[in-house]
Order: sequence, then structure tokens, then C-alpha cells
Amino acid sequence: MAVRDTRTPLEAAQRHQETRTGAGVHQTASQRAQATTAPHTPMPGGLVVDLPLPPSTNHAYRNAPGRGRALTDEARRWQTGAAALTRAALREQMTAPLAPPLALSLFVYLANQRRDLDNCIKLAQDAVCAALGVDDRQVAELHAYRALAKETPHLVVVVRSLAD
Repeated sequence: MAVRDTRTPLEAAQRHQETRTGAGVHQTASQRAQATTAPHTPMPGGLVVDLPLPPSTNHAYRNAPGRGRALTDEARRWQTGAAALTRAALREQMTAPLAPPLALSLFVYLANQRRDLDNCIKLAQDAVCAALGVDDRQVAELHAYRALAKETPHLVVVVRSLAD
């Protein structure tokens, strides 16, 4: 029997941030991204968001009679929490809005090699873009990297503007 998480998405997101920062040591998402870099990690420039791993694609969508495919409650909760973390990172790190077109780099740190890299992309892209107030069609570049992090699986998203 599965245990139901009764926390709100914001409470879950805040708890995730607390557990990611360690005992009494506060680090920003940017500092964590630099400290836990995957091979071939470009230097972060722009917005850096540290997120829990999204549910796998198999658990993110369900068949909705008469409507096709729809997000599961688990995926909807994850997206709400991820959007809250993105907005918090935006307030902390950015002084000006990110102008489209955008480039997204996703650094996926998995506990093992069993999960596909592409299963993490769609939900993360949708949540981050929604929090930024842009349509995900405004993403012109997408980069994804996978590395092992057995003890702290998570996802770091770096968003840059290509409007220069």
C-alpha cells in the first residue's frame, strides 16, 4: 500500500530544498550545480534551478476517457512544486526577465542507470517554462546530461536567453 504524501507542493519543495542543503549548511542552487557537475557541464549562465527528479513518463500520464492522455496527480503535484522552486530561484538570482528564445540545459543526477534520460525532460521543461511565463515552444536549444548521484538524485536546470 502506497503512503500518500499530504504535504502541499510548496511544502514538499521546501522540504526538498532543506534536505538538499545539508545539516545547517546553506547553499544556493547555483553553488550546488557547480559542486555536483556532470561530465561536459557548461558553466552555468542564467537561471539555475535545483529540482527533485520528476516522476517517470510511465507514472506521469494516464488515459482520460474522452480526452486522451492527461497528467496524473503525482505529476501535477511535482510540476506545481517545481514551478514554485523555479519562481523562488528566479527571485533570488535574476534581476531582469529571461527573453525568448531560451536554451535549457538539464543535468540529471540519477541513483542508478536504469532510468532513461529523456523521461525527465518533458515535465521539467513544462514546469520551468510555466513558472517563467513562457510557452515551451520558445525553447530553441535543449541539452541533457546524465550522471550518477546514488545518494542525492536530483535535476539541475540551467535556463539561458538566446536573445543576445
